[in-house]
Amino acid sequence: PGSKEEYSTQHRDITTDLAALGNDANSSRLKNIMIGSKIGVLSSPISVTITSNNKLIEFGEKQTINYKYRIVEVESILTDGADITEKGTAVGENDLVKVKYVLYVDGVEDLGIYRGILDLSNTAISENAVAALRASQIGILQEDVIFSIDYSAENAVKRDVKMQITEVIEIIDLEDMVTRVEKAAVGTRVYFRYVYIVDGAVNGEVKTDFVDITEEMSVDNKIVADALIGALAGEYTDLYTSDYVMYAEIVDNFTAYEINEIKYFIVGENIVAFMFEQASKRDPYYGESLYTNTMENKYAMYALNSGACEAVVEVLGGINDDATASNGLVGLKVVDMHITPEKLKKYGPSNSNKGLYAHKIYFEIPRGIINVEYAEDGSGSGSYDQLDDYTYYSTLGFTLWVSEADPVTGQRYIASELYDVIALVDGEKFVFLDQNFPDFYARKNLVLTDVANINRIDIEFLMSDVYGTYSNKLIHNDLYAYNGRLYRKEQLTDAELAQATYYDAIDVVVTPKGDCIDTELSRYIAENGVLTDADGNGYASLRELYGGAVRDMDTEGTANFKEFIQTLFLTQYESSLTADEQAAAKDAECIMRMRVNLTGNGYDYVYEFCRISDRRVMVKIYQQSSLGMHENTFVSDFYISTFAFKKLVGNYFVVLNAGVVDNDLAYPEGVK
Repeated sequence: PGSKEEYSTQHRDITTDLAALGNDANSSRLKNIMIGSKIGVLSSPISVTITSNNKLIEFGEKQTINYKYRIVEVESILTDGADITEKGTAVGENDLVKVKYVLYVDGVEDLGIYRGILDLSNTAISENAVAALRASQIGILQEDVIFSIDYSAENAVKRDVKMQITEVIEIIDLEDMVTRVEKAAVGTRVYFRYVYIVDGAVNGEVKTDFVDITEEMSVDNKIVADALIGALAGEYTDLYTSDYVMYAEIVDNFTAYEINEIKYFIVGENIVAFMFEQASKRDPYYGESLYTNTMENKYAMYALNSGACEAVVEVLGGINDDATASNGLVGLKVVDMHITPEKLKKYGPSNSNKGLYAHKIYFEIPRGIINVEYAEDGSGSGSYDQLDDYTYYSTLGFTLWVSEADPVTGQRYIASELYDVIALVDGEKFVFLDQNFPDFYARKNLVLTDVANINRIDIEFLMSDVYGTYSNKLIHNDLYAYNGRLYRKEQLTDAELAQATYYDAIDVVVTPKGDCIDTELSRYIAENGVLTDADGNGYASLRELYGGAVRDMDTEGTANFKEFIQTLFLTQYESSLTADEQAAAKDAECIMRMRVNLTGNGYDYVYEFCRISDRRVMVKIYQQSSLGMHENTFVSDFYISTFAFKKLVGNYFVVLNAGVVDNDLAYPEGVK
């Protein structure tokens, strides 16, 4: 550590996650050394110094403290890669130098030699001092370089600081100053250890102090006392006091490394991270559960294959019916206890050197979904009403490491930080790890259902050149294909039914409502239609519009309507929006509305299409009672390409004009 001359030297193995390092210059020094290096003992050690939190100065808002630095030696130069340590090397235009110096605070020497990192680009350092240091070389300076800084709240760098109490050492009764007390309370002196957390990281070494807890205390002491009251003697704690404002010296602390050997490296990949939500509003189809992707766009909602995901959750311990308790780890056998990096490397198939680092998954499972109301006396009774934001109350989150599958048995090893064990499991439950995310997980289409589940689709066009409202009723007929012909169930014997293939022969009836664009359907109704609904709107079946022609087992009209539905299946979400599109999305007007009514579902799903640019159309999904008893419940929104939207609209009017639908959504050449 960069402090006084006395410092510790340790020989140890360190594992560094390069992916977790930031993109700042400090992290880049370590990355540049490690990336591209080879495994093995290095021909010569590599020195690298990483700056840590700045040294802190404590003073009042209007106070000024004079710090005088007398630089006596330049130890090394910090570059974008390794340190330069060869004596005699000129500092030149390099900015970061490791120096030894003597410190004077308000004219009083702080005895001892200090070591720290100095940034010569800092304008707080006098020009003469910068020039002298740039002209110097690594080694003891022929002439000390001296400069002073008057630190104040105006020119020092503010730091966000918390005081973390790490241990309660001893508690003594204030009356006799002898009697030891078990619990901190008013009338006691508490000795404790603490560290400062500066900008989110531990700064410096553990310090020791005490506080007298009395009825009358200073503000600072009361903050510490409030955190300590109730703590037990000898207790290791994670108590925090209120935020502090502290200030930083221009000289940084540091940690220096001499890398002698690179023992191994691990290539890991987060395959998928998702949040599991029961009883999703977005799973009216296939009984799927909703999982929110937490790796890329956190607002993208994907309905994932619940069978695979819930099987994994079951292996990890599962959740019972009310999602309040774990059922315990399930697997073929537990092979080891207490996860360590060495064990994560050890377990895996013999044909892989990745061990348990092959795959990493993060799970969040809602737990304890109970709405509890508490009385003033602390008593309470719980109800199992669904909370609006249950993850706030209780969420279980944990990481899982998974090996590659054994090529013979298909089995995998898993390590769960939740249980701190390593287990051997049936690889079938983890088959999704070998799939691409878009292919396996992301059901990214507009409508996630078989046409057999749809009762009605109502479409309203709200554009100046494309307008009208159309109700499309799907009449499902249960038929069975047997010996090349279609039969109703009652027309076949049990033996014939056993050999027959079920088929849903759908008849689609379309009802234009109000002012609509002139189409073959509207002309057919005007010329031939004698059927009207309760409001007097004429309607006709697509079977009649297409002249009763048959394609395979469907009528031509039904076949083309299914192709239109297929367009919905093939219309996928688009990527993130531009800044202009994000602004336009706030006030975008609806240009098309589609309501989907499903069999056995008490809700319709309403899709509103809003144009936000020449390239993007926003789609909002609402859940609405089929009986009209509730207001719209917002489910999600996402974006599709304008080309896909035009294809969707165009294909519907192809059907209304008795044409042949082409649902190829590939972009034409030249279209971006």
